[in-house]
Amino acid sequence: MTRKQLSQAELEKVALGDGDSKRFNVTGPRELPEGAMAVGKGACGSVGGVLAGRTEPRAASQLTSAGVDLRMPATSRIGLLRLLVQAHTYTDARATLSKFRSDVAECSDYKDMAGRSNKVSLDAAPKRLGEEAVAYRIRSAADEVHRRAQDVVVGVVRSGSVVVIAYGESVDDQAKSVRDVRNSLNSLLRAQVDRLPHAP
Repeated sequence: MTRKQLSQAELEKVALGDGDSKRFNVTGPRELPEGAMAVGKGACGSVGGVLAGRTEPRAASQLTSAGVDLRMPATSRIGLLRLLVQAHTYTDARATLSKFRSDVAECSDYKDMAGRSNKVSLDAAPKRLGEEAVAYRIRSAADEVHRRAQDVVVGVVRSGSVVVIAYGESVDDQAKSVRDVRNSLNSLLRAQVDRLPHAP
């Protein structure tokens, strides 16, 4: 995998787009929800902030898109998938994964900017995907606006100097729905990582 920091133009060439995948219908760019940002605990900055496209260290450039898994049955209760592809220096890319790993371990719960309570749990990272990966889940509590709890499933993968992030919401309060989102995210991450340059 390349350790070179990709330019914006290079990032655009390798990012998944419309027609690049038989399994996923990917469109972009897409705006991300600012209200998802975590407030309070410092360790939760990356954990919740990634839903708004914020990571530490900040990416030199970033592309955001949305995807639909075409293999999911019509009865599936999976929402839209989000994909972020980030260009970093090689050092910053490694630091980004390291910070995610430590922050998820330290951030057990937080409130987002909308005041909603969220609990964070570490999931098993996907195997043989990129050079390192982190997977976790954010469970948002039911409140006056949201009648039921919701799970946002997150996967972060580093391949050389590029960090790829995917997340999706389980819109059904069922363990199977969460597993379906995770499996779909892992396939989306793999589809994106496979497009990244291999030159040093």
